[in-house]
Amino acid sequence: MATIKAWVGAARLRTLPLSIAGIFMGTGLAGFYGSVNLVIFILALLTTVSFQITSNFANDYGDGVKGTDNDERIGPKRALQSGAISREA
Repeated sequence: MATIKAWVGAARLRTLPLSIAGIFMGTGLAGFYGSVNLVIFILALLTTVSFQITSNFANDYGDGVKGTDNDERIGPKRALQSGAISREA
């Protein structure tokens, strides 16, 4: 069974700042033009974070199943490649 640490690692949280930058930029522009809506900001933030994490999981799974992530891969080990998370999980 995969640990919480393995799932957090697979989520690749270091990719989140770039994904939320556009939300902050858009909200800043909305504020500049006098039309900030906090509900829209929160929903957009939750949506972009959810999409980014889902994309990271899908990428990890796809590369692991396809064989792109193998022992010759340069960079950090991925969750599926290293066996920290199983295909079924």
